[in-house]
Amino acid sequence: MRGGLGYNSNMERRKIGILGGTLDPVHLGHLALLRAAREQMSLDEAVLMPAGDPPHKHCHVLAEDRLQMTRLAAAGEFAVSDAEVLRPGRTYTVDTLRRIRAERPDWDIVYAIGSDTLPNLLTWREYPEVFRLCAFATARRPGYADEVPEGARVLWLEGDIPDISSTRIRELAAVRAELSGFVSAPVGRYIRKRGLYLTAMPEVEAERALRETLSPHRFSHTLGVRETAERLANIHGLDAAAARVAGLLHDAAKCAPYIEQLRLAEGVADELERANPELLHAPAGMAVARDRFGVRDPEILSAIRNHTLGRRGMSGLELAIYVADFIEPERGDFPGLSDVRALAEADLKAAASRCAELTYAYLGQRGSAPHPRTLELMTQNGR
Repeated sequence: MRGGLGYNSNMERRKIGILGGTLDPVHLGHLALLRAAREQMSLDEAVLMPAGDPPHKHCHVLAEDRLQMTRLAAAGEFAVSDAEVLRPGRTYTVDTLRRIRAERPDWDIVYAIGSDTLPNLLTWREYPEVFRLCAFATARRPGYADEVPEGARVLWLEGDIPDISSTRIRELAAVRAELSGFVSAPVGRYIRKRGLYLTAMPEVEAERALRETLSPHRFSHTLGVRETAERLANIHGLDAAAARVAGLLHDAAKCAPYIEQLRLAEGVADELERANPELLHAPAGMAVARDRFGVRDPEILSAIRNHTLGRRGMSGLELAIYVADFIEPERGDFPGLSDVRALAEADLKAAASRCAELTYAYLGQRGSAPHPRTLELMTQNGR
């Protein structure tokens, strides 16, 4: 075997290499590691295999998304297995290895890992059986010792493997930063289009959490704003995934008690907002989006913060959320609403100003004064 790796295996036996784990997301370091294992160990087959429901790690996106990213990253160079994603229940490597051994009794199994994983091998389920079933093709990572757990067969790979962190990629994706140099271009486009990692949990989990905290009416309104915001973003060339997130979370604090909203909005809300429960939920909602749902993108947070009052100089995304909140399908009809809905298709800035005008007129009928930020928005087009 090339590289003098000392794997005590019959040279006539075929070899399959597996790179598993959450692949959350799969990155260029993963590909380089499996490529090195394939080349240095003369693997007959090299397989990327995202875990389904791993016991030791929280997955930030759905298994289906991780699988699709893996397929895009493999790009025909590697095989991709959906075995762990499709298998119900917790995902344990020992079960996967047993299945491979049963299907390929005459093959040697090589499991590719970074040296940072070595200390954790003794926590794997039935690790002595894992050690019996496979050898580990291991790349050294800076800052991690080369200590090998007793009983494990570790085959050290030669050459430099890019030291890339999935955590760092998620941090960059959370603020829609550039991902080139970390993931392949198709994976980067998929992350951006799907809005992956904009929240700390999959969208379906965020939706479930909101259903539990919002009233049925408010939850239905929330879904309407999400869909309307996404539609407006697509019409006006904005980030539709970011619009979905902001739309989904814009009223996250709406049904919280007033005292709780005050606490959440501490240091964010102005005096007028703190005195008015109808206004306070916006800055409080920004805090919930940030602290409970893990939103880090400044523009998304600002869109939630300003969706009720607006402000002068809003970005396109902020305008889309502000207008979507005003025109979503379940809004009861009132004079001017149809005009705003039509205007929103052509000019978001003009539509937002018209929303502010209608709010000003409504408050005037009730003998209330509009917030200064609403006045600024109303006059931004010289109206």
